[in-house]
Amino acid sequence: MHATLVWHPFTRGGWGFENKLDGFRALARRELNHVELLSRTGRSIGPCFPEIANASKRVPGEWVLDGELVVPDARGHPSFELVRRRGVMTRPKSIVTAAAATPAAFCVFHALFVGDADVRSFPWPSARICSAP
Repeated sequence: MHATLVWHPFTRGGWGFENKLDGFRALARRELNHVELLSRTGRSIGPCFPEIANASKRVPGEWVLDGELVVPDARGHPSFELVRRRGVMTRPKSIVTAAAATPAAFCVFHALFVGDADVRSFPWPSARICSAP
């Protein structure tokens, strides 16, 4: 479900909620030694965020993780404008410069697959990690 504006807070047993972090929802997938970042629409965005792909290679095994890709501003708050700018870059030199100046973070909400195991049916939350490279 996409983020939805409501007039009053809602809570009910069996429901879970995630913060909207002002970034791009993404899947991170590692098979063998290859890490891929995919946008919600399936577009490969790993080349725009090499620091995330490189940091993800240090996580052992094969996995698929669902999370939010964010770029913090000078105050440390996620900035949609910064992540949007990073997400459309195509020139390798510009990408490397931007990754050094405004590094991204990948905040993991759920582990979907770990090794050969489909963990989507495990009790929620299956993972709660937010880590910068």
